[in-house]
This record gives sequence, structure tokens and C-alpha cells, in this order.
Amino acid sequence: MELEYNDQAFFDLFQEEHQFEKQKFGQINFQNQIQQNQEVNKNAEQIIEQQKQNIGNDKQIKGSWINLHSFSAFNPHFDSQILTKVLENRTNVLFIFELMVGMENVKLICFVNHIIQDRRRQNYVQAKSNESSFYAMMIQEDHYWYVNALDGKPHVLLDIQQHMVQISHHNEPIACINFSDLQQSKFGFPFQKLQEKTLLMDQINAALQGLECYLLQIGIFTFDVNKDNQLEDDIQSLKKNYEKQLNYYYSQLRMQPIQFIPSTVDAQELSQILKEQVIFEKLKENQINDIEVTKPIQQQIQIKSKQQKQLLTYFEQKIGGIQMILDYVKKYLDQTQADKQIKDLVFELNILCQIDGFQQQIVQTDGFLQQLLVLAYLNKRQERKEIYRRINLLIYQQLVQLLQEKPYMKIVVLLEHRLLEKIVIKTEQSLNFINQNVQQQVQVRFEQPKPAHFLKKQIVNQGKPKGIGYGDGEYKGFQYINQQQQFNIQQQKQQQQQEQFIDKVDKQQNEEDTHLINLLNCLIQLLDLQFINIKLLECIQQSNIINLLIKYLQNTNITAVENSKIFNLILQIIECLAQREMTLELFVSKEATCLFRQLESFNQQVIIFIKTFNSKIEELNRFMSLYSYVENCLYAAQLITIKYLSQDQQNNVDGNINIHQFYRPFMKRLAVGKCEIKDDVDYVTHMKDCFIQANNPSQNKMQKLVSEISTIEENLPLDATNSIFIRYDNDRMDCMRTIIFGASGTPYAHGAFLYDMYFGDDYPQRPPKMKLSTTGHGKVRFNPNLYNCGKVCLSLLGTWGDNWIANFSTILQILVSVQSMVMSEYVMFNEPGWESQMGTPNGEQANRGYCNFIKIQNIRYAMIEQLQKPPRGFEEVIKKSFYLRKDLIKKEIELWIEQANLPATYNQTQNSCTYTVQPQQYKQDLIKIYEELKVELEKLKFNIGKDFQTISNEKKKEIAFNLDAKEYQQLQQQQQQIINKNNPPQGLNINEIDITYNNNLQQRQFDSNDQNLQNLMSRYIGVVGLDAVKKQSESTIFIHILNGLGVEIAKNIVLSGVKRLILFDPQLMQVNDLGNNFYLTQADLNKRRDFGVLNKLKHLNPYVKIDVLQNSLNELNLNEIQVFVTQDSNVASIVSNQNQIAVVLAQTRNIFVRIVTDFGNDFTVLDKDGEQLSELNIENITNNVVTLFKNQNHNLTENDFVLIQEVKQQPGNGNSYNQLFQIKNVKRSSFELNTNKIFTNYISHGIAYQQKQPIKLQFDRISKVINSFDHYCDNIGSYDGIDQIKRDLINFSLNTTSNDQLTDNWDIERIRLFINQIRQQNVREILNNKYKEDVLLKYQEELLSLLILLSINTQFQPLCALIGGMAAQEVLKAINKKYTPIHQVYVQSFEDVLPFKVNELKFAQIGQSNNLEINLNKYEQCMQQFGFKKNYNTRYNDLTNTIGNIQKIFSAQVFVVGAGAIGCELLKNYAMLGVSKFGKIYVTDPDIIENSNLSRQFLFREKHIRKPKSLTAAAVVKQMNPDINIVARLDKVCQETQDIYHSGFYKQMNCITNALDNVQARLFIDSKCVENNVSLIESGTLGPKGHVQSIIPNLTESYASKQDPEQNNDIPYCTLRMFPESNIHCLEWARDKFEQYFFRKPQALVQLMQDPSPQQQTIDLAIKVLKKFPISFQQCVQMGRLKFQKLFNYDIVALMNAYPIDSLTKEGKLFWAPPKRPPKPIDFYGDFAFTFVQDFAILTAQIYGINIPLQYDLKLLIQNVYIPKMTIKQKKIKDIVEKQDKNNQSQQIEEEVKDYDQLIKEAKSLLSKIKPKLPQPQQFEKDDDQNHHVSFITAATNGRAINYGIQQVDWMWTKLKAGRIIPAMATTTSCIAALQTLELIKILQTTTQYRNTFLNLAIPFMMQSEPGEVEKFQLKNGLDISIWTKLKLEIKRLTEPLQYIVKKLENMLGEEVNSLQQGAKVFFMKQMIPKDEEEKYKFINTPIYKCIQFINNESQINVQINGNKSLVVQITLI
Repeated sequence: MELEYNDQAFFDLFQEEHQFEKQKFGQINFQNQIQQNQEVNKNAEQIIEQQKQNIGNDKQIKGSWINLHSFSAFNPHFDSQILTKVLENRTNVLFIFELMVGMENVKLICFVNHIIQDRRRQNYVQAKSNESSFYAMMIQEDHYWYVNALDGKPHVLLDIQQHMVQISHHNEPIACINFSDLQQSKFGFPFQKLQEKTLLMDQINAALQGLECYLLQIGIFTFDVNKDNQLEDDIQSLKKNYEKQLNYYYSQLRMQPIQFIPSTVDAQELSQILKEQVIFEKLKENQINDIEVTKPIQQQIQIKSKQQKQLLTYFEQKIGGIQMILDYVKKYLDQTQADKQIKDLVFELNILCQIDGFQQQIVQTDGFLQQLLVLAYLNKRQERKEIYRRINLLIYQQLVQLLQEKPYMKIVVLLEHRLLEKIVIKTEQSLNFINQNVQQQVQVRFEQPKPAHFLKKQIVNQGKPKGIGYGDGEYKGFQYINQQQQFNIQQQKQQQQQEQFIDKVDKQQNEEDTHLINLLNCLIQLLDLQFINIKLLECIQQSNIINLLIKYLQNTNITAVENSKIFNLILQIIECLAQREMTLELFVSKEATCLFRQLESFNQQVIIFIKTFNSKIEELNRFMSLYSYVENCLYAAQLITIKYLSQDQQNNVDGNINIHQFYRPFMKRLAVGKCEIKDDVDYVTHMKDCFIQANNPSQNKMQKLVSEISTIEENLPLDATNSIFIRYDNDRMDCMRTIIFGASGTPYAHGAFLYDMYFGDDYPQRPPKMKLSTTGHGKVRFNPNLYNCGKVCLSLLGTWGDNWIANFSTILQILVSVQSMVMSEYVMFNEPGWESQMGTPNGEQANRGYCNFIKIQNIRYAMIEQLQKPPRGFEEVIKKSFYLRKDLIKKEIELWIEQANLPATYNQTQNSCTYTVQPQQYKQDLIKIYEELKVELEKLKFNIGKDFQTISNEKKKEIAFNLDAKEYQQLQQQQQQIINKNNPPQGLNINEIDITYNNNLQQRQFDSNDQNLQNLMSRYIGVVGLDAVKKQSESTIFIHILNGLGVEIAKNIVLSGVKRLILFDPQLMQVNDLGNNFYLTQADLNKRRDFGVLNKLKHLNPYVKIDVLQNSLNELNLNEIQVFVTQDSNVASIVSNQNQIAVVLAQTRNIFVRIVTDFGNDFTVLDKDGEQLSELNIENITNNVVTLFKNQNHNLTENDFVLIQEVKQQPGNGNSYNQLFQIKNVKRSSFELNTNKIFTNYISHGIAYQQKQPIKLQFDRISKVINSFDHYCDNIGSYDGIDQIKRDLINFSLNTTSNDQLTDNWDIERIRLFINQIRQQNVREILNNKYKEDVLLKYQEELLSLLILLSINTQFQPLCALIGGMAAQEVLKAINKKYTPIHQVYVQSFEDVLPFKVNELKFAQIGQSNNLEINLNKYEQCMQQFGFKKNYNTRYNDLTNTIGNIQKIFSAQVFVVGAGAIGCELLKNYAMLGVSKFGKIYVTDPDIIENSNLSRQFLFREKHIRKPKSLTAAAVVKQMNPDINIVARLDKVCQETQDIYHSGFYKQMNCITNALDNVQARLFIDSKCVENNVSLIESGTLGPKGHVQSIIPNLTESYASKQDPEQNNDIPYCTLRMFPESNIHCLEWARDKFEQYFFRKPQALVQLMQDPSPQQQTIDLAIKVLKKFPISFQQCVQMGRLKFQKLFNYDIVALMNAYPIDSLTKEGKLFWAPPKRPPKPIDFYGDFAFTFVQDFAILTAQIYGINIPLQYDLKLLIQNVYIPKMTIKQKKIKDIVEKQDKNNQSQQIEEEVKDYDQLIKEAKSLLSKIKPKLPQPQQFEKDDDQNHHVSFITAATNGRAINYGIQQVDWMWTKLKAGRIIPAMATTTSCIAALQTLELIKILQTTTQYRNTFLNLAIPFMMQSEPGEVEKFQLKNGLDISIWTKLKLEIKRLTEPLQYIVKKLENMLGEEVNSLQQGAKVFFMKQMIPKDEEEKYKFINTPIYKCIQFINNESQINVQINGNKSLVVQITLI
């Protein structure tokens, strides 16, 4: 019986050993041993008999064998001391020496009785022999057992000495063990009489003589007769159990003792037992672990967790390894003349053992060595073949396992050992053998396979068959049956013989199948490679694997594949080859027989088989799936081409069929599709006002679009009389086009009207932008709501009212509304005011005339022109639609011709129409244009059966090879050129920037009226206003102490602008000042700090006078200054007590901050919050409740004041509403007047103007404030519980400012001094009175730790920047009285920035005697643990002694995006902290420095204007701290720069900090951080407001999770043109006029002069310019004067004539009801009028190259201008209003009737006549104050405002609003950057107390909260998903077909995939799959590299699943 050994089997054999210390042996029965050893010599029998007699006559002796000790050569915890100890008090000992002698395992056994110990001599033991001692030897393989009894003569048997132990017999050595070197031990065999000598024994003796003997293990036992256990079989039992152990050891190749570890023992206990450190993580479960120990183990312990140590190195080096064994086996096989097959196996094994790791793998296989030796010794061939097969199985099983465990070995095995080729040969041989047997048994036929047992045991039917023919004597089958019965016995005998043969063959075949399965598994492992290169491909080609697969498929019987493991493995091999690009080429070749053709042939057979037999064999279905995969992969790789062939094509269609009835089924597949849109010139031109070239769209938008498009197809109108088709861009779903076919019965019937659509990032909150493209090239207004410029007026679009409902209104609603409501038969009545004519004779005739005109244009532009030039993407839609509709079209137009004589008028068509004079011309034109249409319709030729097939029959594919295709070669090149970026971007040369300071800076006068100054401070003025700046220009500020905080305050005040700044700080500069004062350098050491920063502060703002107080504060004249700023509380108290000036006390210490203000007894705040005043239109006033018109935002709060004006009331005795009111109960759309007055009823026109009321504040003196706890400003932070107590203690402690009482280097004595001084003051009494308990005692431990930190007087730079911004803002509030000041104390602790908790500082405590006790040991531990430095004199001293270890800050990699105001502050902060001293700071910004930047972006000076921001900022901060490493770039971080800022770059970053000013850029950076799991700190400012958001991977939401709402600045068209409600409407109108006069018109002339074929609209506009082309400045002035008259007089008069003041709407309400304002014309007067004309004239002259006189009299020039009188014909009033106010079409009337050739001819004629210079069009530029741009827009705005009774504006307001200037303040910027820096420190120091902050310095207000937790959702498979989740999908080639990517995703997610998207590109949706089979095939097999972009072999996509849930998947090319 062959035993199999494993760990569990071993436990089962030796269960007792798991529980007891001692090994047990049973009863001794020597008689059995004698019988078993009959061949042993007589001496052995005598010895055994003597032993039996000596033991006694009893057959049973009670006792047990005790295992004293075990050790091995590899774990030698064995010496004389150990041996002596274990033998103490023992009388006998049994030694078992385990040796390796030559190639054999030998056990040498020696039993010694009568031990004598001499306690006088250390480590000395002797034993003399007696009759019970014996020797024994056992050889493992042949089990020789030799016993030699002793002769009873006295002799020394055992001698234990200090360095050795010796066992001898009559002076013949048996064992001599050398403790110092066990392998030098010697052994002998003193056996004199051996019964049998064999070759094996000869070898052993020869090995012993040659010293080829190695000690493996020693076991030491003793026999204890005092135990009650019974002995059964001493030596034999020992032999038996020991053999079991031995076999187990060697089956695992351990050669080491086994230690049993109990499950109850933990790591610490085990380590104590073993005297070793045990790592439990490395222990293997359910295996025996060999643990090396240095001391003996006194007990056996049970196995639970283990660690196995390999001894194969020893096996190879000492024993010779497997190679020696193979050599011996080969010798035996040669001697026995074994079969070649067996010899080849040994040779093959020899080769395999050369593979690294295979030898170790195979020799540890259970039974391998035994079977290998058996293979050598067995002589019977049949038995050898049996062993051969077993070894063969083991070899390839282990080879598969090796390749699985070490996949890196595959390359070596393939290339060095050429193993693939060898295994293919063996596989082919094995397949041939199997196929031969299969062919003998089963015929190849298409039928379901029969079970094998049925074939073997089939019984021949007997008797007459049942069924048809029963009882029929003529049935010839009876004759056969009778014959069969006669030979039945003979048949059964033959059948039995056949069954025996089949059983034999089956058994053999099953074994061959197993072997073949192993071979195929090896092939799979070898072919499943991580990559393929040319060498590997050649290796695979040379292996002949392809021919093997071809032959297999050629010889495979389809009926035999069911449940075939071999067939399934073959499929896996094919799949492996198909998964790699290079091996995919092996499927196709130019030869007739190739693998793909064989697969194709086999696939056809499978299809026939399945159809014929309705087979459901799983293997066949698996093959068909694999074939499809291979075919699709070949197609995706462009190695094959596919052409579908229809089996049944409809060649003819019955002419009588009305094909339009099949319109829907024929056209349904074309309803929704995609094409190229975003790059279409017409689309971009048409949508330029709203289209954004960005590739990082809002996810909300994209999810909404995907959701809508996925369902819209089924709901679109799709009939021959009414249909809509949609196309979206290939890469950007937010770019769309739609064709709306006009409905039958309307003038738009059957016309294809093209509309352009764009969905902004505010979708679905706001509607999309939509424009009509079919406008007859801008000449036709198809409807009052469809302008010739393309504008579509529709409430859903927000272009006429606003009925859009966010997240409810849809694209489908818009399209259907346009088709049904706009493109209706009631054309004219869509015009406001004309609907009243509906139903009247005149109205109906006018509508018919409008319709007639539209019909002509419909045929011309929406039919003929579309057929001649169909829009891109709609080609098939246009041609097929008109083909299917042509009969309906003809009937419709013929009906129009019949109705052409009906009465109609044409004076209200809103178009240039000649039918007004000649109505009869309409019919002639209609007939003429109809004839042209019929010609185009006849050109349409289609085959209905072929071209309109919808339900296709089964189609066959024609597959051709594409081996020489250029496309495939290009594909290979593309894959080689895949973006592979790992290196970070390189920086620009910062040395190019001049960062020096000169000492002769010219001082400038601070005049607030200076336009240069206003331009410099425009952003600041935009926040506080010009009046506040004027107050600052008259103020003087004094700053005391210029450390890090002081210089921050000074910097912010200088940037904000004051008249004079006085500095005073006589303190000499120290090294640690370099860490927080950014203007001090090494050169300033030991110099006064105020002088050190003076010159650099002057360069910040030349308009501010800055000087230094020379000697002392006593010299300061307080009468000269307005605000005193200090950090010394004593100085602040002294100045405050004088109550002369405002005082600001600002302090930072360690992590604590404080600001205290005193602005006097009576301080007035003029503007409490700086919010814009609201101007609101009143709908009604009832019972003092004011109701506002809807959709008006306001800033009203409780108890505000409003001034109501312009109210119209009913006459009576009541009061007028036109007065000032205080309000209450403020709501979104109403408020209540706080009054008791009685008013007459309200009628209309009321406007409420918010009024700001001054606020009076009284301030206490600072000395009082800082010593009390009740003056806090609670708007900044929230405090409760112990935090309140902490605030009080911090506030009190900050009053101590003497350096003698504080320390900056953790001096323990000063810490003690500070705490004692605080305790000695009356703080306890004050706190007790406030909290009514002894809080210092209650919270003693935590407050003591707080006091320790308060004693550390360090300047923490980020807090210097924060308080520097806040304190500077308080200074400015004191000057300009704008915003609410801190009243009066702000105190805060920033403990969350510390990498430890405050209460961890536990080295101080209050003792029992109420004394402060310092534990110095704990103090030193804290210093070491947290990284504080006692004697640290570097620039980083304050930083280190604030937050501890700063190495992570030094080694950080940080990316700063943006180098504007926040970016400059961030870089300054980072430089001060030494961020990236050993890493790098990357900063990028594409902008250059402008003059207006200098008021906030403090790193820049005037010399830097027009220099790159990032480069300049980097150079300046490098000067501040030369330690930092900074890389400056000029790139915009966006989709286009992903090759620079790639995934590898982002993953290197520790954090990214944003300093951006637009949402699009923020969204992109946010997406990249989420994509690459990088922390992001987001920020932004708006005036006094700012925010900071921490975005931490896997913890928080991202920026996009709750996106900042973008303001909707779109102004309805009608409001802008006719009904302005506010000055912003007037401004937008003025800016549009600027663009029209000075850019669009001259640009049209430029295009006419340069473009050989300009567009018709361009020609029209250019002709207008040429007809009025000025040639002198006088003419320019004349044009300006006439333009003034037209805009502000004539147009207004025309509008009021069209809509008189008493006009009513169709509802009977006043037309000019609010919010409409009736305008009034104005005459030419006032400064603004002259400014308007002058600016117009100058700009016109500049554009057209006209000389402007140096001096001219403008008034005289204007007086000479002739102003024609205005004459208005009543019939044309409305037409004029429309052309002027909506589309400026008044001057296009005559030109529009001309064709293109006439226009171009006229234009060329004018050009040749005038010969103008090339114009220089001007685009609006806000930063050049001398270019007249802002001036002109200001004048035009005010003219418009005067017209409509709206408040006028000033130049600065215009500059800010027209220039879209974002208001900004240096103070806010400083605070926000500081808060960002605090968050960066937390991220780098890996603290977890992250904070989001919202700041408003105006109130003041600061709120900090934990970042929002990331939202998660769960997939059906239970996986939790968040935005940070990156699911990974691995692919093996870039040409993986799209459909398999989708399938893999669905399998991975357990969810159905709705869409796949990368950026703005949606590349998969089920609705995108074409209906046509061939197109569908192409789409679903699109290679993935064409869908998405790979960078560094990686790409991330967004996957949308059901429920609009989105997740990120990272696709990796492996």
C-alpha cells in the first residue's frame, strides 16, 4: 500500500504527541520480532533472548519511552551542558543518529544502560555497558535491521565531555559528536557478522571510508519503568513510528525537527518559550513550521500557525540534489536496458530541473523521489510504464504550478529553454494517440453523442418490433432477428471480449487524457504572457503551436466535445493567442490554410449541427463566442474586412405602394445619431457667443444629457407629415443639431429646418442655447419668433419670458414646442401685439400673406437647398425623407398653388417682400420654385428592398484578409507612439527675471482721482468704492513691530493704499526671522527689522509714503496718525487709554491668535456689509405688505430701510407710499412696512430702493477689554464647553508678552516660570466668577497642557499671514468706516494643525501641595517624540518648535495651479515654511502681469509688467528662501496639456493647491485629483468673502460634488433691446453697440478685402460700411452725431409711436406696466453727449486710418452737422421697431433681394471706388484707460439710462462691469492663502482634522467645519462605490473591441452599463448602436484606442449605470 503524506495525515498518525509531552510505545513482543527477522544471525537471536530473560519472566513490562531531546544539524541547540542536564537522574539513554551516507538514509541506534555521573566534574558523564545495551542500524529503502548484542564484558560505552560526546565499543568508535562542528562528527559500524552483503552496503561502507557521511538529526530517549503505560513492541514500535516520521520529513524535504505550537499560545509566550522573536504574519496556516531556536525546547507544543524554512540549498550542496539522483537512476536504467521512452523522461526531467525553481518544486512533491527510485529498481516493463505515467503527471502538474506561482519565469522558459516547442511536440504526440483510439470507437457524424456505457452494454433487441407493420408477415426484419437469436451466445461472448478491450483502452486513454490536460495547461501558462515582443513572437511561431491547433480542429469530432476538458483547454489556448496584438497576427496568413479559416470552417459546422439537432452543448456555445471574439478582434485590429451579404434582397418594389406609409419603420434608425459638429465652421460661427471650447464638462450636465438622449428616440415625432431628427457631436454630447420637418398644413410643411443647440455647464438648471441655422443665409425671418440671425424666441429657452423648470423641462419639450407652437400656421400672430388681429379680415389676410412668403422661402431654403447641400450628419435623413415624402410634398404644394389667389396682404411679413406692390407675383414665383423642386426630387433614386431594409433576413459575412493594409501598419505605429509620460515637466529659467530692488524709487502722489491709480486699484475699488479709497488717501498708519505678523499687516495696508505708513521696530534681525518675515534676508542679520523691510515695502506701492520712526515711541505724534497697530498689549493699552486714535492689537503666539480693536467711544459704520443695494419692482402693496415681481434677488434683511418711489396710487386722503420705510417680516418675494400710516390704494410702478443706515458702535479701552472675558466677537468661530474656558485662558495669557517670561525653544525653566506667573495672577478668580465653579481644577490636565503651548513664543507663519490680513482689514475699516469691525476681541486656537493632541503634553502637573511639578523624563520624551528642538538656530526654528518634526514638509511634492493673487500668497507661505526643500513646488500660470495686478499680487512690481506670472513669482520666492526647489511653467492645465500634466505627474504630488478664478479650470483640476487620488485644497475670493475646501481622497466630497452655482448673466433679448430695467441692461446694450460699430462692421470689411469668397452676411455688412465710409475726421464726428440722434432720439420716438404710453396687452393690462419702463427721447446736451460723439469719432478714425487733428473744436464740428427731421409713416412703425430693436435689419431691405453675385459685384465696385486702407478692428480692452473704450461705453450706457429713467453710472463702474472685473482685496487673499497653507500642513503631516472655511471680513465672520463626507452607493454585487473608487479593468491590447470592454465592465460591476464617457466624449450608449447590421458591427467592434486616450498605458473613463449612478474605471494596458 502506498502512503500519501501531508500535514493533516501526520497529525492523524501522531495524535498523542499533540496532547502529551511523552511519546508512548506499546507492549514489547520479542517473539514477533524474532519471526520477522529469521534471517538475522544466531548472535542476534541470543542477544534478544538474553534481553528477554533480563527483563523478567513477565510478558508485559510497564513503562514508557520519554523523548528527552531532539536536535538537527541545521538547528543545533545541543551541547554537553544540555546533554548532561537532560540525562540528570536518568539511568538509561537511547540515541538515534540519523545520517545521510552516500545517497542513502541510515539510522544508527544505540541504547546505553547504567549511566554514571560524576558531580565533582562539570559536564562529565560516563556509562558502562551491561547486558541490556545494544546497537542497531536501519537502512531506509531496503529496511535492513542489524542487532549485535554485547558480550557482557566491562568497557566504557558513553563518555560526555565539555566539547564532545563519544560512544564506543571495545575502543571501536560508534559515534563521536563534535559540539563545535557537528559535521566533523565521526561514525563507525562495529558489526562483525552480517548475514547479507549487498551492493548497497558496499556503497555505504565505501561512503563511510570516504567520509561521505552527514549528520542530519539526533533523537535522545529514555525508558521509564516507573510509569503505568504498557510496552508492546519496543524496537519494532520505535522503528515503525520513526519510519512514519522519517517518510513524512523526506516527503516534505525538511530534515529538521517539528515544533508543535499550541493554539492558545500567543506571540509573546511563544517567543519566551523559544527564546526567539516569532513573526506570526509569516507563519503558514495548516502546515508545519520549522522555527529555528538557540535553546532546547523542554516541551512539545501543538501546531496552529506555522512557518516553513526550505533546506533545498543544503540538499543540493551537500547531497548533490536531484541531479545526482537522476544520474544514479540513469545508470540503473542503462543496466536494465529500459525503454527509450523512460530514458527520455529522465533526460527531460534533467532539462526541466535546470529551470530555476523547478527542482525545489518537484522534490517537495509527495511521493516523487520514491517513485523516481522505484522507476530505477523495477525490472518489469509494465510496472515501469505505470510509474512512468505517474511521474509524467507529476512533472507537468508541478511545472504548471511553478509557472502560476512565478509568472516571470515564463519568458526565461520560452526564450532560454525553448520549452514551448518541446511541449507542443509532446502535445501533438499525445493528441495523435488519443485521436487514433477515438477513431476506432466512434464514427464522425452529426448526431448527439451516446454515453460510453451505453455503447459498451447495449443489448440487442429481441422479438418482433412494435409500431408500424405489427403482425405483417412480409416484414423482412424478422429474418434478421431470427439470425440474431441463433448467434446470440456467440455475440455475447464477442461482446465481453470487446468490452474488456474497450475497458483497457479507456483506462489507458484516461491516463493519456490526464497527461494531455497537464500539457495543455502548460501551454496555457506559457502563452498567458504579460507582454509579447518580437523574440517571443518568433518563439511562438517556431513552436508550431498554430499547426497543432489547426490539426486539432481538423480532427475534432463535434459530437465528442461535450464535457471535454481537452476541448475547453484548446479554446483557452486560442483565447490566449487572441488577447495579444502580436499573436493575433498568427491567426491570418496568405496561405490557404490558416487558423482563422479553420475556425471559420469549424464555426460553420457548429452552426449547422446546432440548427439540425437543436443542440444545447455548452462547449459549442463557448466555441461560437470565442470565434466571434477572434473575428471581432481581427476586425478591430484591421486585419480583416467585413462585408454583409443579404440572402434575400428586395430588388423591386411595387409601384402602387404608397411608400410614405413606411416612413416610420424605414427612418427610425436614423432618428438619433452622432456626427462631427464641434469643428463645423457654420456651427462654431453660429454659436460663438455661447460655445465653450472646453473638455471638462459638468458631470451633472453629462448625466442629464445621457439620460435624455437614451430615451428620446422612442418619443420623437417620426411620421411622414411630422418628424424630428437629432445629431450630437462625436466627442461632445453637449453640441447638438436637430432637423425639424415642418408639419403638414403649415407654411413650413415638409421643409427641413436645421437648428443648432449647445448645452452650457449650467444645464439642466438653465435651458440650452438654440439657434435656427436655416435662415436663407441671414435674409429670411421665418417667424416673429424665428429671427434671421437665428435667434429663437421661446419661453422654454428663456428668450421670451422664462418657463424653464430645472430638472423637469427636457430637450424633447423644446423641440416639440418649436415645431408645434412656433412653426404653426398662425405665423403672424406670434408677434406680441398682433395677436389681437386674429379672426379679423385684415388680420387673416395679413397672416395669409406672411404664410405665402414663408412657403416660397420654405421651398427655396428648407427643401431645394437642403437637397443640394444637406447638413453634415443628416445626408441620409434628408435624401431618404424627401424620397419617401415626395408624393405628399407635391400634393401639399399643388394645394398651395390652388390657394394662391386668396386675398392676402404683405405689409406685415417682417421681411423684405416685393408682393406688397405685386401680389399676383406670388403665384408665379410659387409655380416657378415648385418646378425647380421637382427636378431635385426626381434626382432621388433608391432601392426600397436594399436601401430601406429594416427587418433584415439572416445575413452572411464576406471576410477578407487585410494583411498588407496601410491602416494596420499605421495602427502599429500609433501603438508605438502611445503617450508615455513619466517624467515631471521641466521648469523655465527663473534667472531671467530681474528681482533686484533699487534705492531711488520715485515717490508718487496718492490722488484718488488719478486714472492711473484707479486702474491700478480697480479690483479694490470694485469692492469698497472710490469714496473709501479717497478716505484712505488721506490717512496715516503707524505699525509697531515688524516681525512676520507685522510685515504681513504692512504689506496688506500698502497694497490697499494709504497716504502714509510709519514703521517702528528697533529689534535686531535674528536667524529665526527668516522663517516668517519674507522681506528679510541673510544680509539683514543684526540690523533693525524696520529698516530691513522699508525699501521693499516702498516698491509694493509707489503711491504710499513709507518711513521709519527713528528712536522711540515717545517721538510719535499721535495727532498725525489715524490708526495705531501694535503686537504689544501694554503699548496698545497705553495708546488706547489716550482715546485719540483707533488702536489695533494683533498677536500670534504658537498656534494662538488674537485681535483687539478700539475705535473710540463713538464710531460710525457707514456700510455694515458691503452688499450691493437692491432695486426691486413692486407688484402690489396690500395692508402694508409689499409683494415683489417674481425672479428678483435681493439682499434685504430684518429692520432694513427701503425708499419707495414712482408709485401710482388712487387719489384720496391717504398717505403716499413714496417715502422711506423700515421693514420687517422679510421673505423672498415680499416684506412688510413697519408703519401705522394709512395709504390710498396702490396701482402700479412702485420701485423699492434699499437704503443702508449708519451703525453706531462704542468701544471700551483695550486695557479693560483684555482683562475681561465679555468683549468677544462671536461671529468668528463658535465656542462652548471647555473651548470657552480655553478661549478665556488664551486671551488672558496673551497679555504676557515679555520675552523673559516666554521661550521659543522649549526652555523648561521659562515654561515653569510662565505657568507659575499665570497661576499667581487672578485668572482663577475671574474664571470662577464667570463659570461658577473652579474650572482650572476641573480641567487641570488639559489646561496645563494649553499653558505649556502658550509659553512657547514662536511665530507660526501661516497664522501671521491670516492675522496679517484680518488686522489690516480692521485698520482699513477704522479709516473708511466701511464694513463692521471686530467688536472688540477675536481669539482663536488652531490646535487642529498640530500632529498631536494638546493633552499629550503631560510633563507638567499640580502636586499635592498645589505646586507646579515638572517631570523631566516625560519632558524629554515629548521633545523627542514630537521633534521639538531646544537649541535650534535656523530659519525653521519657529516652525519646528510649533508643529514639531517638519521632514515631511521639506520632502513634499506640491503643485500650485495659478500665480495670481492667491497663488502669490501661497508661494510666499510655502517658501517661508521650506515646503519642498527636498522635493519640488510646481507652479503654472499662462497669464502675464498687467498693471492692475500690482494692487493684489504682491510678488510683482512695475518692472515685471508683461512678464510671465509664474516665472516671476517663482524667482521672487526663491529669493525669499533659497532652500526651496521650484519649477515654473506657463501651461494652462486642461485637456490639451495632459501630455505634460499626466497621471504619473499627479500621482507624484502630495497635494495640489488651487489658485484659480474660474469654475471650468477648478472642475478640471478637481477631476484630475479624483482620478489620481491626490489631495486638493480649493479656494476662492470675492471681495471680502472667501472660502477654502479640503478635498481628501476616500474621505471627503470633491469640488464637483457640490459645485459653486454660476450666475446666469443672460439677459432676455427683448429686455436688452427694448425694455431695460437696470443700468446693467443699459451697459450690456452699450457694449453690444461697441462690438457692432468698432469690431463686427470693420471686420466684415477686412474679410471682404482679404477673403476671395466671403459669406453673404459679411458682404451685406461690408457694403453698409462702404456706403458711409468716412474720409476725414469731420465725417467721423458727423457719423457720431447722427448715431447719437438715432439711438437716443429717433429710435425712442419710433418705439413710443409703436407702443403709446396707454397701450394695452391682449389681457387688457397696461403694456408699459412694470418692470417695463416707458422711454423718453433726449436731445443732444450734456457732457455725456459730447463724450459719446468724440469717442465715436476717434475710434472710427483709428479703425479706418484717418488722421486725428492734434487740436480741434468739437462743439464747432458738431454744430456743422445737419440733423434731418424724422418722418414716420404709421404703417411702418412696427416694422422699424423690429428691425432696430431686435435684429438691426432696417438697412437690409434693398440688399436682401439681390443674389450673391450682385452683392459681390456691388461690393467690389465700391472697393475700387473708395480704395480704403485695411481697417484695424478694435475689440474691447479694459486695461488701457486711454483707448476710449470704457469712455464710449460709459457715455452710451448713460444715454440709454437717461432714456429709460435709470440711474446713471460712472467711468469706474463701467470699467468694472464691462471688463467683467472680479472685485478683490489683498486682505482677503492673504487670509484665504493662509488657511490653505494650514490645510496643506495637515495633509503633509497626515493629521485628520481637516477643515473647510468660509470667511467674510466685512461682517466679520469665519465658519470652519469638517469637509463633507464622500457619498457612497452600493452595487448589486455589494461593492461600495464613491467618486474616489477606482475600479480596475485590465486589457491586453489597444484594439480590444468596444463590445468586450462593455461586457467585461458589466461582469465586473454586476450592473447594466448605460453609457461610457471620457471627458465630454460619450463613446458608448445603447442608443448609439446603429440598426443596420454592418454599421452595428463596425460600431461595437471599434477598437478601444479610437474611443479613449491612453497615457502611460492607462486611461480612466466614467461608467454610468442604472439610476444615473456614475463611477470611475481605470483601464490598464498590461
